[in-house]
Amino acid sequence: MTPLTLGFLVMGPLSGYLSDRLGSRGLATTGMVIMAAAFMMLTLLPANFSYPVFTTQILILGLGMGIVSAPNTTAIMNAVPAEYCGVSSGMIATFRNIASTLSITVIFSLVTVGLAAHLLGTLLGRLTVAGIPRDAATAASHLPPAALADVAAVVSFLRGGRVVHEHDAVGNAEGLAELAGPEIAVLEAERAD
Repeated sequence: MTPLTLGFLVMGPLSGYLSDRLGSRGLATTGMVIMAAAFMMLTLLPANFSYPVFTTQILILGLGMGIVSAPNTTAIMNAVPAEYCGVSSGMIATFRNIASTLSITVIFSLVTVGLAAHLLGTLLGRLTVAGIPRDAATAASHLPPAALADVAAVVSFLRGGRVVHEHDAVGNAEGLAELAGPEIAVLEAERAD
């Protein structure tokens, strides 16, 4: 998130200076177009994106946010009578805080719903393709995330950093089944109770 902040820090003051000279409408529109383009680029990122590409897109988003902020605030403050500037400023801050909180809540709700709908099936399919016996794969796909992360960390450590591809995963499948065994036994005992 550092590139986003850097973009905002660079363009925020510059945008404020320019909005005093040029007016707020053109800058706010330009910033919104840049933000829309950055969001579109982010939606088109593949799952295996490279960090420099992601960083550049986040930086562009921050630049757009910085361009919008000052002209937008200026336009709002200029639209209210002078005796209501304090109230207007407080409302701007309130709405920004509410929007920030709601956006985090909404995105994590969408991610949770998406993961709940697809993660178990995808994980089961990928474990089965990797050569793990179906019973062990089913049990592992139903592990809580923390237990699954523990198993994955141990398997990753034991394979010594070597990339495991589907064609050479059979030996590792047996190891994963062994490692997952105690976790699966605990879960089955808990379910029986």
